[in-house]
Amino acid sequence: MAESLGPHRGTAPPNDGMSAVQVAFPRTQEDFVKDYRVSFDKSNKKWVLEDDGGEWEWNEKFDKWVPSV
Repeated sequence: MAESLGPHRGTAPPNDGMSAVQVAFPRTQEDFVKDYRVSFDKSNKKWVLEDDGGEWEWNEKFDKWVPSV
């Protein structure tokens, strides 16, 4: 069994080649820490989500993910 190289960041969805289901983006900070795609950028003080569709930042004012520029 391989050792983990860092903190547990949630469980990735199955990659069985048959699943076309897109996992919804998390909506609360409690869910952010459980999602393997999300990290906190300390320099910008923002939550960042990396997905196959690109990179997103959490906009606290509007409570939604917006594309990173």
